Amino acid sequence: MLTRFLQLRTAIHAVCQLEDILRPYSLSDHQWKLLERLKDVMEIFVKATQYLSSSSYPTLSAQLPYFSVLATRLENLADEYRTAGSDVELLAAITKAWQKLDEYHCKTGAAQAIATILDPRCKLATFRNLSWREEWIQEAQESIYRIYAAQYAPTNSINQSRPATPDPFEGDGLEDDFLEAVFGSQSSAMSINAPSELELYLEEPPEARTVKPIEWWRTYASKYPHLALMARDFLAIPATSVPSEQVFSIAGMHLSFPVA
Repeated sequence: MLTRFLQLRTAIHAVCQLEDILRPYSLSDHQWKLLERLKDVMEIFVKATQYLSSSSYPTLSAQLPYFSVLATRLENLADEYRTAGSDVELLAAITKAWQKLDEYHCKTGAAQAIATILDPRCKLATFRNLSWREEWIQEAQESIYRIYAAQYAPTNSINQSRPATPDPFEGDGLEDDFLEAVFGSQSSAMSINAPSELELYLEEPPEARTVKPIEWWRTYASKYPHLALMARDFLAIPATSVPSEQVFSIAGMHLSFPVA
């Protein structure tokens, strides 16, 4: 809207000069310059809003990265205006925007971080690229390991506790029970030292930014069958309510209600 308004500057000025009642609404050169700078500030949010409002690709994995980038850009703009010592009103608005963004960023839960890690283009590398503190990265890593172990990992995963030793005097096959008690089950012996799917996944470098996460997980579901289920659950979460609101709006166009 601001872009279009600035494009029509000449026409708007001409209209305001037609009537005495409109002349008080004519903007000064300083006000037009202020609008141009405000447009530059608002453009920071345009791409983020458009990307996070989509329903054709995963968006939750991009929420934390976008929050971090937006906060950094606003902070840099505030420093520039503070150094220049001009546009005090715009500096105050930028500062409040940064504070509000930081407030919402602090309220984000583990789901956003887990979705980012499960995006094959991001993993943990994205947090380091954003200069996250190591304790924040460690917290995100602990969250995904905890939920994976509790809800998605196979029962004989390395993250699960080792099965209790069976009693050799219980069960129908005394010899089998005895051998299992002494040497352990064959499945446990094969898997106890094997890395989990999550560990294998995180050991691999991130994929290229052109990779589509859902298609990637469909391709590698046979390699990470349990982790793929977790990825589908978390990457399906929308970052905003825009997609659901659009569904209601579209439904309202197709449904007619009787008028009382």
